[in-house]
Amino acid sequence: MLHKSNSPIESAVANCSGAMEADTISKNGVSLKIQTSKVIMLFFAVICFSNILLGQATKDIAVLNSSEYDFGEVMIGKEYFTTFRFRNDSKESIVIKNVHIRFSEVYCDYPRTPIASGEIGEIKVSFKPSLNLLRQRTHLINIMLEPIVSFPTLKVYGKVVGPSKYDNYRSLSFEERRAAVVSKDKWGFIDFNGNEVISLKYRQVTDFYYNRAWVNLNNKWGTIDTLGKVIIPYKYDEILKEGVFAFVKLNGKWGCVKWLTMGEEEIILIPCKYDNITICSVIGWVGLKEWETTKNRGNFPYAWVKLNGKWGCVDTRTAKEIFPCKYDKIDVEGNNKTAILFIGEKKEAFNYNTGELDDKETQFNLGLSYYNGEGVTKDSMEAVYWWRKAAEQGFAKAQNNLGFSYMIGLGVEKDPTQAVYWWRKAAEQEHSNALYYLGICYKDGAGVEKDGNTALYWYEKAIENKDGTLSEKNKNTAETRIKELNEQGYSSSRAKP
Repeated sequence: MLHKSNSPIESAVANCSGAMEADTISKNGVSLKIQTSKVIMLFFAVICFSNILLGQATKDIAVLNSSEYDFGEVMIGKEYFTTFRFRNDSKESIVIKNVHIRFSEVYCDYPRTPIASGEIGEIKVSFKPSLNLLRQRTHLINIMLEPIVSFPTLKVYGKVVGPSKYDNYRSLSFEERRAAVVSKDKWGFIDFNGNEVISLKYRQVTDFYYNRAWVNLNNKWGTIDTLGKVIIPYKYDEILKEGVFAFVKLNGKWGCVKWLTMGEEEIILIPCKYDNITICSVIGWVGLKEWETTKNRGNFPYAWVKLNGKWGCVDTRTAKEIFPCKYDKIDVEGNNKTAILFIGEKKEAFNYNTGELDDKETQFNLGLSYYNGEGVTKDSMEAVYWWRKAAEQGFAKAQNNLGFSYMIGLGVEKDPTQAVYWWRKAAEQEHSNALYYLGICYKDGAGVEKDGNTALYWYEKAIENKDGTLSEKNKNTAETRIKELNEQGYSSSRAKP
């Protein structure tokens, strides 16, 4: 059969002139509003009253004023207050036993003594907004009462804005507790409470990532820590971050550095000597066997580089070229396992997972991708192109598929003689399906002179072979043909394979 799961080629072979036989192969939550001059964050604090079961009946609490309070516009670092008044309408005293507050920005003061039936109590809420709220959606205050009492949900909400002296804010680096701010086209950083911790002097900045940020001073890029200390000096013309790596441009040439290190220095992975540079493949990064340790996972070993108008590939671990800059174009296959390299009309395949160039298994699999349209546009001519390259390197599966292609005219002009040629090549490597189809060819005279003795020889070889590729249907068919040919007086001892 054709080496491809659920392939229809064998069915097509079976229908070819009747000669070939084959088988078918928020609740309320925070929302961030971006305005032209500043970032505004809408917050909700929901005060929920849960109860400990110590009484026997459900009691009622009456909120005397509204159960919701709108602070309006609030500034980071300032404190705001409101009070909710309630009356105990039950027939017995209640006690607020405990309060659990998730966030430090919200504080709740409540009566510690019993509140008798008919008495009025107060819950005082203070709120001091910080940048931390940009990462949160709900602020819960869980109040436990004794005995069990139903208490209406109280809500406080408002719009959180940063200090008015800044023109705009950018996303918060939550782990590093820093947010980028800008005023008069100069960037710096503030902390959760709106305090300016890194002065506004940079032309551009990136967000902090593992306590490091790229910043541009006087049109040169370098890195700083969360206190503003320079780690990588300001020297690069351009930078493109890729996780812990960065592509950097120095004096008009691109290279690659590892900028997130345990120490306070950069690690140069690829010297700045190329005209262009880009990553190879996300999936390919973790495909390499030697690259699959937890320590290295997520890093990328390869980069495409361009020099003097030609593309090549460099190993970022060693800075050595996998192949030189000699290719006119690189097309990345849609499934991100293979890249197709062009020198004029000539094509070669690069396997991300193995790091090998034009190996036969990669060529074979690329042919399957084009045959099935997996990650690429379905193209039978491209499928045959890559099967032929693999077949010429002696890959039996590709030789078998190329035989099918010639027998049914898939991507090539139909040529049974060529089909037999490639099936014979695969049969020399004991490929069971090729052995079986040679039996069919000699039985029916497709691409060869009809010969019952030789057909019997190939059928018997297919049955005897144990490579596991012969389908149960083909095996049963071969056994039936062997029986028929023996009854007709043919013998494999007289075969001319």
